[in-house]
Amino acid sequence: MLVLRPLDTDKQIGTSIADYWRRMGVATDLVIIPPARTSDTEYRAKFPAFDMGGNFGVGNNLRSVTKAEVRTPENKYQGQNRGGYVNDALDELVHRYYVTIPFSERQVIAGQIQEHITDQIVTMFLYYNTNPAFIAKRLANIALPYYGNAQLWDVL
Repeated sequence: MLVLRPLDTDKQIGTSIADYWRRMGVATDLVIIPPARTSDTEYRAKFPAFDMGGNFGVGNNLRSVTKAEVRTPENKYQGQNRGGYVNDALDELVHRYYVTIPFSERQVIAGQIQEHITDQIVTMFLYYNTNPAFIAKRLANIALPYYGNAQLWDVL
């Protein structure tokens, strides 16, 4: 089963993924979460399926792969660890990442975290959303992301 939020983009992408899996011989049912249940965290935590969500164990959301974030009855299913993955070594790496200040050391730890996530298949990325942007060399004061700061831009 492939679980989707009731968003048009999720429906389009999910339909494509389900079709691809069926062509590979994987029986796939596409389940679109009813709008009334999208915020029902217990329903989402207990649903036995492949959840098409994003930002699990990446970038600024590394805590989402820790034991403290597993969705349980004790935390009213509020954790970000939707997969329920628990590994003490990974928890320690994530903790070290957040308490390490030197950028170069922090990058080494980030690499170790991503190596663990990919080696143990903690999460499997099926696709990436991209936001391409073309910026002329004549523009100055542009900061990432490329929106929300247009009042600072200037033409050289």
